[in-house]
Amino acid sequence: MTSVDDGALRLANGTRVESDLRVGADGLRSAVRAWMLDDGPPTYCGYAAVRGIGPIDPAYPDGCIAYGRGLILFVSPIDDARAYWVASLR
Repeated sequence: MTSVDDGALRLANGTRVESDLRVGADGLRSAVRAWMLDDGPPTYCGYAAVRGIGPIDPAYPDGCIAYGRGLILFVSPIDDARAYWVASLR
């Protein structure tokens, strides 16, 4: 998407598209987000995230959230053997 006029999208190739729904899945500097919120570029808040999938810890079959100094760890089961995890680091 390169622009919006009268609620329609104007694509980079010049095509005009009208729709009832828009999904802004175009990244951190989303053109859809900028159009909807008009709040300027994203601001770095000092966090980085690392994500992965690994074996589930039998001690925490339902997952967990752990907080530490400059760290938040979120773990959620995918199935009986695997978990999805995100570590947010400051």
